[in-house]
Amino acid sequence: MNIVTRILIFIACAVADVVSLLWMVPLVVFGDGRRFLAIAIAKDCAASATFGGNGTTTVSLRAALARARGARWGCVLCKLLDVVDKGHCDKQLADHVQQPANNPQAWNPTP
Repeated sequence: MNIVTRILIFIACAVADVVSLLWMVPLVVFGDGRRFLAIAIAKDCAASATFGGNGTTTVSLRAALARARGARWGCVLCKLLDVVDKGHCDKQLADHVQQPANNPQAWNPTP
C-alpha cells in the first residue's frame, strides 16, 4: 500500500472516529443501548489493534487470554474489569470459545 493510500485511509479513520465519538454522546444520554454498545465494541477492538491485537479482538478478551497464560498484565486488567462487571473476562473467554471470531453473530451486541 502506498503512502497516499495510507494517508487517505488515515483521514477517513480520523473523521469516522470523531463522528462516532460525537454520536455516542446522545446515545449515552437518550440511549439506544444496542447502537452505543456496537460503537463501544468497535472502539475497544481499535484499542486492541493499537496495542498489538487484531481488529476483531477486544482488550478484555486479550486480557482474559493473557491471564489464562499467566501474564501479569492480563491478571491485573481482569481484576480491574471485575470492579465494573464481575466476571467480565470469564464471560469474554466463554463467548470466544463458543463463537469463533469469523461468526458475525459474535459481534451482534445486545443491550
